[in-house]
Amino acid sequence: MRSRAWSASTGGALRGGIAVLLFLGLVAEVRGEVFGGKAATFMASLGDVLFMSVPVLRSSVYLTLWVAVFALCAGWRTAGRVTPLAACIWLSLVTIAAGIVWGVAQGGDPKLCLFQTQWFVMTFVVALAVAGVFRTPRDFTLLWNAVLAAALWRSAVAVYFCWVLVRTGRVMPPPPYMTSHHDTVLFVCGVLLLVSRAVERRGFFGWLQVAPFATLILFAIQYNGRRLAWVSLVCGVFVLYLILPRGATRRRITRTALAAAPVMGLYVLAGWGRTEAIFKPVYAFSSQVGESTNASTETREIENYNLIMTLKSNVLLGRGWGRPYDEISRAYSISHVFPWYRWVPHNWTLGLLAFTGVLGFAAIWLVFPTTVFLGTLAYRAGRSPAARTVSAASTSLVIVYLLQMLGDMGLGSTTAALLMGSSIAGALRLPMASGAWPRTVPSPRSRAVAVAVGRAPLPQAS
Repeated sequence: MRSRAWSASTGGALRGGIAVLLFLGLVAEVRGEVFGGKAATFMASLGDVLFMSVPVLRSSVYLTLWVAVFALCAGWRTAGRVTPLAACIWLSLVTIAAGIVWGVAQGGDPKLCLFQTQWFVMTFVVALAVAGVFRTPRDFTLLWNAVLAAALWRSAVAVYFCWVLVRTGRVMPPPPYMTSHHDTVLFVCGVLLLVSRAVERRGFFGWLQVAPFATLILFAIQYNGRRLAWVSLVCGVFVLYLILPRGATRRRITRTALAAAPVMGLYVLAGWGRTEAIFKPVYAFSSQVGESTNASTETREIENYNLIMTLKSNVLLGRGWGRPYDEISRAYSISHVFPWYRWVPHNWTLGLLAFTGVLGFAAIWLVFPTTVFLGTLAYRAGRSPAARTVSAASTSLVIVYLLQMLGDMGLGSTTAALLMGSSIAGALRLPMASGAWPRTVPSPRSRAVAVAVGRAPLPQAS
C-alpha cells in the first residue's frame, strides 16, 4: 500500500512539474522576437534563462530540461501505450538520425544538422516524456489547461501591446506582428480547446461560458496579423466537425452552419481581396491565390520551386541534413538577416522532402496520420466530456501544426514542438484509457522473457 501511495504521489508531482514546464516554455519571451523587439514583459527575464545556451551540450537550458524529464519519465509507465504509435515515433527518430549521417557523409555541417532537427526531435521527446506519466483524461485535462492558460496570457499581452503601445503611438513604426509567428499555433489551439469544451457542454450556456476567453484570443489572432492563423483556425474547426459522431450534436451544428451559410457567403464575397481589418479572415485565403498575391506569397513560391528542384537531385534519399537546398531562383537574399535560410526553409513540408527524400519523408510523416486516427478513436470512445474534449483538441491540433510546417517554419518552433508533442502523447495514451484500443495479453514466451530479465514477478505456486 505504501509503495502504491508513493507511486501515486510521485506521478502527481511529475505531472504537475511537466505542466508547469510546458506553460513556462509557451509564455517565456525571446528578446527581439516578441513584440518586434520593441517591448517586453517580465517573461523576457524568464526567457533569458530558459533559452540560454549551454556551451557543453550545444543546446538551450529549456531543451536540456526536457531531455532530463524524458530520461526520468519516458520509461516510467510504458504499459497502456498504443504500441504502433510508439513504433512510429522511434521510426521517425531513427530516420532523422540516418538523414544526419547521410548529410554529414556528403559534406554537411554537423552543427547545422542539430540546428535543423533539434525542435523536431524535441517534439518526440516531449511526447514520450508526457506519455510516461500522463495516462487518463483527467491527467491530460491538467496538461491542456496549462496550454489554455498560456494562450490566454499571450493573447492578453498581445492585446495590451496593441491597444496601449501601438495604437497610442508610443511604439512607432508599428511592428508587423504583435507577439510572434509561432504564437499562431498557440492561439488557434486555445480557440479549439474552448470550442471543444463548448460542444461537449451541449447548450447555449456552454458557449456563453467560453465566449469571453475565445473573444480575447480571436482579438490576439487579428492583431498578430498572421494570415496562416485564420486558415489554421478554419481547418481546425472543420476537423472538429468531421470527427463528431453522428447524432443530435452533429445535426444541430450542421443545421446552424447551413442557416449561417448565406450570411457567410456574402461576407466572403464582400471581403475577397480586401485588406480592411474586418475582412482579415477572408484576406488570409484570398491573398494565397489570384491577383491578390503579395510579395511574401511570391517569395514562398520561389522557395518552393527551389526545394522541389533540390528534391529532384535525389528523390529517394534527399539532400541529407546539414546541407542547404539549391537556390536556383532567387527573389532577394536575406542572408544578412538570417544566414541559414537555405537550411531552414519556411515550407518545412517540402523541406523534409528535399532533405530526407521520399523514403525518409514517409517514415517521419507516418506519425501524423497515426496520431489523427488514434485521436479520433479516443474521441469516439470517450466516456466523459473531459475525455472527448482533450481527444478532440489533440486531434484537431495536428492539422494546425502541419499548416504551420507548410507555411511558417513550424519545424523550428518551440511552441509547435511542445503542442504537437502533447497531442502525440494523448494519442499514445487515451485510446487505451477509453477502451478504444485493446489491451494486448502477453504470450507465454514473452512472459517468460520478462521474468528472466526481471521485468515481471515469478508466478506464485498454488
